Amino acid sequence: MRFVSYGAGSGGIRAVEQLRLVYAELHATTTRSGVVLSMPWERLDRQGRLVADEPLGRAADATLDELSWWARRCAAHDAAGRTVSSARGASGPPRPPSRSG
Repeated sequence: MRFVSYGAGSGGIRAVEQLRLVYAELHATTTRSGVVLSMPWERLDRQGRLVADEPLGRAADATLDELSWWARRCAAHDAAGRTVSSARGASGPPRPPSRSG
């Protein structure tokens, strides 16, 4: 799962951090890397195109590499005829161990 957020003073980044926790509880996978554009209006040329610098380019490359990795893994999983439920077992997602005593 990829998130796109906006917020002044990194508010959007904090919201995404909280959403990652929610998605983990839903057994959904999020990507770790991301591209942060602080003050994006300062990164535009006269035609309104984004002017990327070295750190932004590295962040974009890392994010796309991670998405590509997940796409290859999901395609291999599908090609093997596996489903999400078969990967988790017939009973659904893994459950935490029960507490006894």
